[in-house]
Amino acid sequence: MSSADPQAERRDTRPPHVTVLYGAGSPGDARYVEEILTHAGVFYEAPDADHGPGELRSIVVVCGGALGERARDTVARHVVSGGGLLCIGSTGGLDGLLGVSAVEQCGPGWIEACNDTHPAAVHASPLHVFGGVTVAADSADELATLHGRAAVTWRRHADGHAMLIGPDICGAVAHIQQADTVVGDGEPAPDGTAPLDDGILKAEDGVVLDWERDRHTVHVPRGLFPGAWGGGAAPPHAVGPADEPHPFPIFRDPVADGLREVLLRALLSLASAASVPLTMLWYWPRGLPAVGHISHDSDGNDPELGAELQRVCLDAGARTTWCMLYPGGYPPSLYRQVRDDGSEVALHYDALEGAGVRAWGRSNFAAQARWLRDMTGHDSIISNKNHYTRWEGRVEFFDWCVDEGIRVDQSKGPSKTGTIGFPFGSCHLWKPLDTDGAAPRFIDAYCLPLMTQDLVITAPAAFAQVLTDAARDRYGVAHFLYHPAHIAKEGVAESFHDLVNYARDCGMEWWTSAELAEWEDARRGVEVRHGELAAPATLSDATVLRLLPNDAEREDRRPVVERYGFRFEQTVGSLAPS
Repeated sequence: MSSADPQAERRDTRPPHVTVLYGAGSPGDARYVEEILTHAGVFYEAPDADHGPGELRSIVVVCGGALGERARDTVARHVVSGGGLLCIGSTGGLDGLLGVSAVEQCGPGWIEACNDTHPAAVHASPLHVFGGVTVAADSADELATLHGRAAVTWRRHADGHAMLIGPDICGAVAHIQQADTVVGDGEPAPDGTAPLDDGILKAEDGVVLDWERDRHTVHVPRGLFPGAWGGGAAPPHAVGPADEPHPFPIFRDPVADGLREVLLRALLSLASAASVPLTMLWYWPRGLPAVGHISHDSDGNDPELGAELQRVCLDAGARTTWCMLYPGGYPPSLYRQVRDDGSEVALHYDALEGAGVRAWGRSNFAAQARWLRDMTGHDSIISNKNHYTRWEGRVEFFDWCVDEGIRVDQSKGPSKTGTIGFPFGSCHLWKPLDTDGAAPRFIDAYCLPLMTQDLVITAPAAFAQVLTDAARDRYGVAHFLYHPAHIAKEGVAESFHDLVNYARDCGMEWWTSAELAEWEDARRGVEVRHGELAAPATLSDATVLRLLPNDAEREDRRPVVERYGFRFEQTVGSLAPS
């Protein structure tokens, strides 16, 4: 990180680590804590369980089952001497240290905050979880509940602090994002807004969030978006005059990202209590709060409409990702123009037709990827979105992407009006975890969730602000889809311009999917070497955050920003190889 003061540089690039320990019999998805920490830019170590906990860092995170006796003793000494402890999904056998008792396994439910002053308390709406433990809080403070029992607790123990998040939030994040295995139609929404039982296997058929408690209703006059109900017809739940507000249920809040934040707030609370200047590599360069992404699915492959959308993108100054549908395609000149504009050509895998090369299958996916490479004359295809968000299985499709060199898949999103928003709980790039083999395995590809298809046509134009704000609040990616087939329809191009300008007014930039993958790969390559941050290659405009505990003095008059409810010194500069 460049700095006018080399000594200040050395101080700021010595991030205290986090130690992650796994208890005996930990479920495979407990390892998802590593994906959460890595993506959040938190530096940690996960020592081999066979060799004991080793030297513990400032904060110890225990996931899964109970630790062995030796590890429990080591952790206890660490906390008493001023360290921090966070147990997730179980007590790890450290009930006394945590100040809890009467541990019980719990089923699915919603975490409810019961303390609005502690920085580690849940600050969002109730958050959906699927298992873990609840406890009786004896000498610990109760911060949140689940099924009427203590779910999140905090205890000061001698000079250290110990915190329990009883629900398995790491497993919940993975479960919400990756969803259930798709083998048949999903259960439709009771209000008729999401008829998943359409005989087409798609990503939404695996959604595990609740139609009632995980969606929020936004009231918008139907007359403002006649196309949003399909040909101008009102949805089954909409009654009354067109100028009367009608309920529009959407997954407005990214639930999985809210659960990620519970974990991050817990770490920051422990670091702050111990006056540890925890260092994080921020999600985005230049201190950006979030970024935007627009994709296009070339359904119909109409070259005139493609050229019209290309002009709209150019006028708006937005680089976008064009997902091309087999067969046919656009004239070579349009692909050249798209790339010359700084936009990206990607694949729109068609398994909707269900016959021949347009059926679901690994070889068919590979054949369509080869078609696109041959047609465009480019060997590198970085991104894909499945036509009609077709999906089967759980995470094996990501392995297909890896085989074809595709870094990002965009298929996890809504095909129905009632699943607009965050049906898979996230607006962040995330890596899938395969737990079906002998050992848990991360797949080296990213999911880029989709929030909505065409504004004006599928959702009211006002949702540009609603959904962008939601993604920005979680520091993620606001991903909108515009089909070329709709760009000439009344109000669509105007909504495109309004969306692009609104995000820019919010301090966001518009990136292609390939740019997102390149940046995320570079971030994840940053390591701590000899006490300093180092990247495999120079990483320009990186943003490093250094936690300011409540009693800390600012150094070097660097900008102070607030993230997750905590104050950080922010440094923007270049990270270089050590």
